[in-house]
Amino acid sequence: MVIAVWGVDYHVASINIREQLAVPPAQHEAFLRYAMHIDYVDAHITECAIISTCNRTEIYCVGANVAQIQCWINRLVSDFFAIHDLSIHDIAYLKYDDDAVNHLLRVATGIESLVFGETQILGQLRNAMRIADSHGALNQTLRKLFELALGAGRTAHQHTQIGQHTLSIAHAAVHLIMQAQSTLPQRIGIIGAGDMAQLAIKALSPHGCELVLCNRTRAKADALAQPTGARVVDWAERYTLLTLCDAVIVAVHADSYAITGGHLTKPCTIVDISLPRMVDPHLAQCPQLQLYDIDDLQHVTERNLARRKAALHDVERIISGHHDTFRQWQQHRRAVPTIVQLRQRVEYIAQSETTLALQALTNSTHDPATIITRLSHRLARKVLHAPTRALKESTPHVMTHLHDTESTTRMTQHPITIGTRGSALALWQTYHVAQLIQRTHPEMTITTKIISTRGDRDLSTPLPSVGGKGVFTEELEDQLRAHTIDLAVHSLKDLPTSDAHGTHVVAIPPRGAVADVLVSRARHTIHTLPHGAAVGTSSTRRTGQLLRLRPDLRIIDIRGNIDSRIAKALDPNGPYDAIVLAHAGLQRLGLEHHISYVFSRDEMVSAPAQGALAIQVANNNPIASAVRTINHPLTNTAVTLERAILAHLGGGCSMPVAVHALHVDDQIIDVMARVVTLDGHQTIETHQRVVVPNIAESARVARRIADTLLHDGAQAILDGVRPS
Repeated sequence: MVIAVWGVDYHVASINIREQLAVPPAQHEAFLRYAMHIDYVDAHITECAIISTCNRTEIYCVGANVAQIQCWINRLVSDFFAIHDLSIHDIAYLKYDDDAVNHLLRVATGIESLVFGETQILGQLRNAMRIADSHGALNQTLRKLFELALGAGRTAHQHTQIGQHTLSIAHAAVHLIMQAQSTLPQRIGIIGAGDMAQLAIKALSPHGCELVLCNRTRAKADALAQPTGARVVDWAERYTLLTLCDAVIVAVHADSYAITGGHLTKPCTIVDISLPRMVDPHLAQCPQLQLYDIDDLQHVTERNLARRKAALHDVERIISGHHDTFRQWQQHRRAVPTIVQLRQRVEYIAQSETTLALQALTNSTHDPATIITRLSHRLARKVLHAPTRALKESTPHVMTHLHDTESTTRMTQHPITIGTRGSALALWQTYHVAQLIQRTHPEMTITTKIISTRGDRDLSTPLPSVGGKGVFTEELEDQLRAHTIDLAVHSLKDLPTSDAHGTHVVAIPPRGAVADVLVSRARHTIHTLPHGAAVGTSSTRRTGQLLRLRPDLRIIDIRGNIDSRIAKALDPNGPYDAIVLAHAGLQRLGLEHHISYVFSRDEMVSAPAQGALAIQVANNNPIASAVRTINHPLTNTAVTLERAILAHLGGGCSMPVAVHALHVDDQIIDVMARVVTLDGHQTIETHQRVVVPNIAESARVARRIADTLLHDGAQAILDGVRPS
């Protein structure tokens, strides 16, 4: 069974998107009931839990395999949330097994929270676990995982500096009010009576402010006000808070906006920490009002934040320890059925053989020592018979895949060498693939070899001029053919659409995030970038689509690894107002906090195979059979279709061609393909849903889609930018 998490958080999704996916506690039961009975053939989802907070919405599940989980998630999100815009899956993350486990442990410790190190997430995890358990959606695996995550969170806050001087979201809201008004007002209103409202009162209590409370249920507001001496107004009179108070914190759940326009008579600061938002966002246009929402808290400078972030190393060590504990638990659990069956068989054999031996001792003239010796030999032979037969039967199967005994010996006794580039992202990808292989082949010893490529050495020349596809792969392919390495791990979008001589792609693991993102020191979106802003990218595809959205932008070439490009983007003296990167790379390196904007699928269609990895081998290397076990069929089909469209168009990485194929179910694929001029003035695109039952069908479908683009005028665009 596979553990998975699908979700969005404040790193990757704006509040507009997060509130569409918010599931209030009162709706958790309905969500779980729907999720566990969704009518999808062979989904085999055995466990499910949902975490929905102002920071994130995440769906955890256990299913039969990756492909079925992916289809189940797509259907669930589309139907339950009534979100049919497939670009939501470009923004969301979908993680499996170790990555999913590690993610929940990080969430539980608070290091993935908007307010770094906050403790409220522990209560939210407990509630998610309790609700899922009470409705039969939790079995052994997720229950154990959530218990360990809660333990990791408690340990981190009790034994590291992350728990010292920590702030809640409500505390951050108070700090935001102080920043907005230069001081804390004497009278502050609070709408709501739940956990966040209580934390807001706690945050305000040292300041001696006069509080005015309001809640839909008056009795709850009265109970909250009693120890503080706060004034309470009825829900129908909630707008009086805007005249009585200079600032209001809104932390309530309702079916519609609690505060709308037409009621402001004086300046007021409102901080809405609800999700979905409870203050009409259009009020931000009112000149008398300073309106902030949950995302604005990211810009609050927290006291002692640096001190708590210094504890990150200790927290990571706690996470690693709890992750190891979960792995051991899984291994023991997998071994239990085998041990039970073996024990039952041994007991049966022992009982049968003991009966025969006792009869022989009673009725035979043989020496008792001979009978006992025979008993021990028969026991050993019968106990070992089944595993010995299984081992013999498995040998031809292994030999079929590895061709000869020498290959088997090489796999199990000699290290397998993976060639990789030396960047942080390339190393992450290589280690990730090594882990995937060792899950199915724990007997393998895997080593790595760092290889410098032409694209790594020449960082000054624009990428299309360096040589396009192949600049990051040729040296690795040479060593594959020379057998100095066994495997090479690539970002699939870096590979030419046809296999290099003497090599082939043997497996494509599950795909990462697909979208493109902006990184900006001023946290700009594509819409808030100033007129004439300088945006860094070396991609013609991104250039054309950026200028299609914003013709006023200045595009500046940028090269280097992810870390160096981010450093250039954040440099206050640098030439860039923002840069464009692939979401997958930031996600894999834990750098999502630098993202200021995630492009929707319509705004910027991704490169063919973006977010996917490829494992390449030499044609005559028998290791291929073992590596095929980590291939993900749905990803393979989708990226094969994307790359086939690119091939039919005659494009490469120097061409402004964008293609993204997303599985709606296991056979239907939603395809968006776009060709754009470098100035963004002309766009040729097509958006189709096609049936692709297998990889073999991809070529036919791809040709039809490419022909549509060419017929509509893509050929002229490509001829205009194709190198002479």
